Amino acid sequence: MSAAPRREDAIDLPQCVVTSFGYRHGPAPKATVVLDVRGLLHDPNLEPELAELDGHDVRIKHRVLATPGALALIDHTVLLVQGVLTEAPGAVVDVAVGCAGGRHRSVVLSERIAEALDQYGVVVELEHRDVHRPVLP
Repeated sequence: MSAAPRREDAIDLPQCVVTSFGYRHGPAPKATVVLDVRGLLHDPNLEPELAELDGHDVRIKHRVLATPGALALIDHTVLLVQGVLTEAPGAVVDVAVGCAGGRHRSVVLSERIAEALDQYGVVVELEHRDVHRPVLP
């Protein structure tokens, strides 16, 4: 059994874990907050020239973030996480963002949420569960 982290070491422990995933590859991971963006945001997979790309590509980022409501969803998620961490110091907030295949929308949103939290001083761990999987028909 390992000792509890010392207070000075705790600063490096994640306060928030943000995970992108695809519902068609399995259920949502266990999380404090689960965002299902399948019905909310435009799916780049529907555009043949974008389908094989993933959320790291600038064209996918632009297409997803240009969808009405995307930026507000990011902002409100960041505020929610900050609120929980303010009220429950020492907590770890898990945010799971899911789309159909876990390659496009969830990746873009997860990265933007993690970047914003990092800018506010939150220690964030970012995971992409399904981005490496093949494109689904």
